[in-house]
Amino acid sequence: MQKMFVEWKESVLLYLYEHLNTEGTRTHVAPSEIRKGLSNGITEKYLARVIESLVEDGTVVRDPDYWLFTISNNGLLEVEIALGEGGKVPASDRSVSLNHNQILTIEKPIDDVLVALTADNGDPDSPGLRERLIGQIKAGLELIRAGEFRLYLLQVTLIQALSELIAKYKNPSIVALANALLGALVGQIVQAS
Repeated sequence: MQKMFVEWKESVLLYLYEHLNTEGTRTHVAPSEIRKGLSNGITEKYLARVIESLVEDGTVVRDPDYWLFTISNNGLLEVEIALGEGGKVPASDRSVSLNHNQILTIEKPIDDVLVALTADNGDPDSPGLRERLIGQIKAGLELIRAGEFRLYLLQVTLIQALSELIAKYKNPSIVALANALLGALVGQIVQAS
């Protein structure tokens, strides 16, 4: 039986995760290498669509100068949460429940990022970026405070905002806070699983 699109996405994401964790390999991978790693069970055109979808999801990043790809922070989070559940990449509609202590552990770093972003003047080269990121992070905070949410909702709010903040924001202290928050988030979501 042929794999479904979502299963190919999971396979590519897991391949990129394993590739990144293999000593002595490059960070970015060409589609031909991905195809070989998947035992050539996928056509080049279909793989291109799968990779394009992963890039749109924010779980895979394309090298701006070459046709090479790597897993993003968002993708790492998704795979590590899945590995904490026993090794299967999660369905995007999976529910996560946090207890009171887990909520408090995640709330503090979110507040730290929001305070720092609000106090920052933003990036003049990217008007509106700061405001959009603040909105997405606040939406993610409300999901966390609810204590139970669909993982994909957290991905499209808080996780994508943090990944974009880490990749594009120019203030290193805010980027460091975002990295710390992403780490705390992974830890608490894996514990919740």
